[in-house]
Amino acid sequence: MTRGSYHPGFEDKRVVNWEPGNALVDQNTTLHCLRIDHEGDGYSRWADKFADFLRMAGSSEISELVVGGSRDAAGDRYYDRVVKALVAACNQLPQLTSLLW
Repeated sequence: MTRGSYHPGFEDKRVVNWEPGNALVDQNTTLHCLRIDHEGDGYSRWADKFADFLRMAGSSEISELVVGGSRDAAGDRYYDRVVKALVAACNQLPQLTSLLW
């Protein structure tokens, strides 16, 4: 899967857009996706969503995560900050082995 492409699943797993308030679902069958909203300051909204995700029971057990949005000039401005946020949270995601855009 390349950055910016849409794929309904990966390795026989379905991709589910995760939003605050939603429970985490079985990671054996599901990849959680934290979408970047490119309206206004999309990074701030993504950072808030990511913080909520990290507070979810079970988030430390996630081994695969999809992060993304549309592939356009507006989206490119967020990826460096998203990567920095993911790296800063590495201790909270000890099982993470795959990051997909």
